[in-house]
Amino acid sequence: MASALSWHSPPKEKKLLDNASLQTLPVGYHCSTHLHRTMELFICLQGKLTFSVLNLTQTIQPGEYVVIFSNTPHSAAVCEEDCTLLQIHFHSRVLLDMLPQVNQSVLSLPFILEIILGKRKYFKGQNTVFLQSCVEGIRAELSNPQEYSDDMLYFYMAQLSILLSRDMRLSASNRLYENPHLINATLYIDQHYMEKLYIQDIADHVNISPRYLSKLFEVNFGMGVAAYINFVRIAKSIELKDEHPEYPMLSLALDTGFCSQQHFSKIFKEVMGVSPSNYFSLMYQIQ
Repeated sequence: MASALSWHSPPKEKKLLDNASLQTLPVGYHCSTHLHRTMELFICLQGKLTFSVLNLTQTIQPGEYVVIFSNTPHSAAVCEEDCTLLQIHFHSRVLLDMLPQVNQSVLSLPFILEIILGKRKYFKGQNTVFLQSCVEGIRAELSNPQEYSDDMLYFYMAQLSILLSRDMRLSASNRLYENPHLINATLYIDQHYMEKLYIQDIADHVNISPRYLSKLFEVNFGMGVAAYINFVRIAKSIELKDEHPEYPMLSLALDTGFCSQQHFSKIFKEVMGVSPSNYFSLMYQIQ
């Protein structure tokens, strides 16, 4: 059994949740490709919703939910009948601030680990009475703030993280969430992405061979170590541009570990499906 986690309230100036709503979308509703700086969770209560993430189209129906991670281009449509959704938008980085530090207790929660890794784009699961009650509690506190509402919201978000982690652990191979070599390697990359990284150095850090390290990444992520490093660097560039809109493209490329702006643009389009300029233009449309 994993050790207990200590959750802290984030600084008051940092907003944890943007909104929570219950809405019915009519037949013919279509939301073109867009993205959020927040993470989005919606539970389907009635009807069906079709959504596309990076050109992969899926449908959710009553009894299912979807979590779309921040800065992920996606679209949505209602085709057959009106669709009722229970929905929230929350800031994943503020959620991480609720945790005292990145340690093995924190990494025992797959949902938190996925936020730190920054690789997953969405997650689809089965709704439960506990999950729906948690989201409805969030909606109630936001729509009718009372004394200690902030504390209640922090409690609900901690509960949500645990519920989503349970689902992720059940739906995937535990190799990713239980392999210390893989976790430590990804954390090392997360901390040193701006430097010139070599597979040998990462392997030495986690005390395994480069060959075994490469195998771990191929089996669990479906990509090699170098491709994963590029993935992390692109994710970091999006975070930096989000925090500092005036960031020059060349500086953004160099500060996230790329050797040139041209190489950055090439890898960005390979990972995100659009050029950096088009992506950031889309990102600023939601301001």
